[in-house]
Amino acid sequence: MGIFGRDERSPQSKPAAATPSGRQQTAGQPPQAGNSVIARGNRVEGTISGSSDIEIQGEFKGTVDGTGHLRVAAQGLVDGNLAARTVVVSGTVRGDILAGETIQLETSATVEGNITAPRIRIADGATFEGKVHMKSPDRPGGKPLAVGREPLAESRKP
Repeated sequence: MGIFGRDERSPQSKPAAATPSGRQQTAGQPPQAGNSVIARGNRVEGTISGSSDIEIQGEFKGTVDGTGHLRVAAQGLVDGNLAARTVVVSGTVRGDILAGETIQLETSATVEGNITAPRIRIADGATFEGKVHMKSPDRPGGKPLAVGREPLAESRKP
């Protein structure tokens, strides 16, 4: 399989693999169009941008600027900033994460950096060091709110 999910072999020789959305892909089925995978054991540096779903199982150093779903698998390691519609982290990320919809840090996740999204889920056992910013879609200017501070306290003063 190629670094970004393309496979030049015949469909009969493809092993089973999980897609970034978690659906199982069985042997003999073509990969879902638009999915990109950095496989375990591979190291990639650079910038990835686009609308396809991305799964990082290996090592990635750089920037992802996408509009699809992004998953960092349990063995995945990212050194750089990530942006996508939804981001699920099971592995390690050293950098900021921005999502248009949801960021989810699973039990095995380790994140060193700021996270920004309208909805954020952090599972018990996840390791996180940074700031959380929640953007509300109906907030003028879409400015992030920092969790843990009391920005409304000053606005209530007469």
